[in-house]
Amino acid sequence: MSDCVGQPPKAAAKGKKSAKLTKAEKEKLKKEEAERKAKEEEEARLQAEQEQREREERERQEREERERLRQQESARHQAEVDELKEKIENNSEKLKTLLQNERSKAKWERYMLCDGSPDPLNTCELNTYMNLWRDDKEYKPLSKVLKEAEETLKLITEMKNLMFSSEEEGFTEDDTQQLKQSIFQLEQLISYKLDEATMNLLQNASDDVDSDTQNLQFTSTSQNMTVCVWGNVAKNPRVKSFSFEKMGLTMEIPKVLAVGNVAVRIMYTKYDHLSPLSKSFYPKLKVKPPEVVVEEAEPVEETAVDGTGEGNEGEDKEGAEDALPPKSASQASRASKTSRKKSGRASSGKSTRSRKASAKSVRSQASDRETPQNKEGENKEAEQEEGGEEKPGSADQVGDESATGLEASGLEEEEEEDDDVVDLRAFSAIGPVMFIELLELPPQPKIVKGWIMQQIVSSELKRVNYQVEGQTASDSNSANSTPAPPNSASVSQVQVSNPPVMVTCKLPSDVMYFEPPQLAYWDSTKNNWRLDALTDSQYNEEERVVVFKISNFGPVATFQDLYLNMPFQSWELRPHATNSCLFTLIAAIIELEIEIKDSMCALTQPGDVPELTDLRGKWMKPQQLIEAMQKAGVNVFPAVDAEKYVSINSKEEWLEGSIYKEMALTASAFAYTWSKWNADCGKDKIILQAIEQLQDEQPLEEDWSLYNIGTHSSWKLRMKEEDSELSEDVAENTQLHSDLYHMVLDGASEEAQQRVKDSHFLFIDCVYQLLNATKVITYS
Repeated sequence: MSDCVGQPPKAAAKGKKSAKLTKAEKEKLKKEEAERKAKEEEEARLQAEQEQREREERERQEREERERLRQQESARHQAEVDELKEKIENNSEKLKTLLQNERSKAKWERYMLCDGSPDPLNTCELNTYMNLWRDDKEYKPLSKVLKEAEETLKLITEMKNLMFSSEEEGFTEDDTQQLKQSIFQLEQLISYKLDEATMNLLQNASDDVDSDTQNLQFTSTSQNMTVCVWGNVAKNPRVKSFSFEKMGLTMEIPKVLAVGNVAVRIMYTKYDHLSPLSKSFYPKLKVKPPEVVVEEAEPVEETAVDGTGEGNEGEDKEGAEDALPPKSASQASRASKTSRKKSGRASSGKSTRSRKASAKSVRSQASDRETPQNKEGENKEAEQEEGGEEKPGSADQVGDESATGLEASGLEEEEEEDDDVVDLRAFSAIGPVMFIELLELPPQPKIVKGWIMQQIVSSELKRVNYQVEGQTASDSNSANSTPAPPNSASVSQVQVSNPPVMVTCKLPSDVMYFEPPQLAYWDSTKNNWRLDALTDSQYNEEERVVVFKISNFGPVATFQDLYLNMPFQSWELRPHATNSCLFTLIAAIIELEIEIKDSMCALTQPGDVPELTDLRGKWMKPQQLIEAMQKAGVNVFPAVDAEKYVSINSKEEWLEGSIYKEMALTASAFAYTWSKWNADCGKDKIILQAIEQLQDEQPLEEDWSLYNIGTHSSWKLRMKEEDSELSEDVAENTQLHSDLYHMVLDGASEEAQQRVKDSHFLFIDCVYQLLNATKVITYS
């Protein structure tokens, strides 16, 4: 009994086994599975066919709708084109008439002014003015001469403004060249008169000695110039340095200078008359290779067709379209180009690019037209070589190309690469130019038994060559040694150089330095700025102080990358009211807001940057604001060849210009902003966001609409900015138009249309100038 407990019945064990399918059953299952798959495939096929038919029907309807819209747009295209053209031309004619009236009024006011300043267009008056000032030998204090120099600077500015509007003035090429020569001569004259006044000061240096050091310590300031003069009257070997605290300047005095008959003049100028003398200051034009045509009749002879002949004469001298990158860009230019083109910059971050800040000079061939001024420059250079003296470091040290004003030339010859020459197409001098000059201190008057006795010497200001070839080691160590004159006959077997002079100077408080500024020295022999003439340069960002050592006295300036704020991250144009709007630009590092009202504009933001305090809220004409911002170190205005240094969204030039005009026409009622899709739509299309905006408030992101403006048609897109793919489908309940102007006005409210109608042509021109100067469509 116990053996049988727990044993399952045999029948139950057999029931657990699955029944084995027969062959017929397997065939039946396969048949059912095949029928099921066939049915599913048929259903999928029918579904795909249905979807294909629906897609084709939808595409057909869209094509028919686009064709219908195109036919409607085609029917009114010419009418819209003519209407827009007429509106733009009417505004242009009004502006032209106003400017002509203003010029006529200015000419009349100048004629009636009778303040002694010459007519800048009258060569005889200009020559009389220059000759009278040059021949005026009456003793005048330096402050008086600075005041006279300021009047001459105003005259130079007036002449440059005339050159800027030379086309409107109807100037010929000869007129323009004459203005350039006159400007150059006036710049030379300012330098001459300042030298003359400095010599008068040095001849009586004992009248302005510092009570502590018993040396000459003199400062005089005008609106655009500051002159600081130190004279070694006491010749105290214990004097190690001198300072001009007001200017934040300190200079060490090596022993060789502490005991010498020398003086040091440091002249600050808010203008830069040197950079325009450099060939790299001007855009470089493309060189068209000559075409070679082989005559089949006589295969031995070849005819070379000059590709730079008549075809180049019609090219714009600025060379915007024909600009070529240099053969080998500077290390700094390459670094900045690569950085921008790969990823741009973050608006809140400081620039972290490693910068040597050297640049190959983009040189252009100067015009070789010979003029009397050219000959005068050549004669002066010959005199300098004979006398061994260095002339003033401003405009006196230029050759033929400087006298006539350098121009970019289509006939460019490659020059030897030099990475230590500053490329003035990529970098710009900001802050004052500092002329550091070592001068000879003339004999001082002496009082003998009540009589004032003074040795009579030449009245010409003499510059001393600090690095003297004929100086010996024993001379340099002698307590009584003084720098030997250039070309000295007492040449020793052993030649040594004087030690570099350390200079500490405070940078101006009204200039923004986004990066440590690059220091450069003016090479007067080759007319360019160099980076290798200054050593041991340091920059204290908190105190805004630069320290450097100089071995050769001469002009020194600080340089900053022109395009460190490009490309832009975003922009927006938002209306306030009729003839009033706000232009916002988020550049690579700084965020700007410019308020536009009627014909004026003002920088309103950023509000927390002390360097822009004097500029903020000051109403100016657009060109004045542009120049003021550039002088303050804020450059958001690309030059004609900026695409060599910044990656851009290349667009048809005429299309971009047209959109700026149409945005300006409607800026009183419509807001515009950038679109990320603008970079993906091709060169012949521009995509931006727009919205009717009658309330002075920020539009919501979801309220913006995308617009596609092409070379022939414009339309509102169905897609939104946040979509993942670009689609050119036309938005519902809309139609095609020939331009952006008619597109945004289609369906606009009566109030918006009235605002556009009431917009003044001066307001329209002001908006257009700022948009065209920043070129936000291609540089964002």
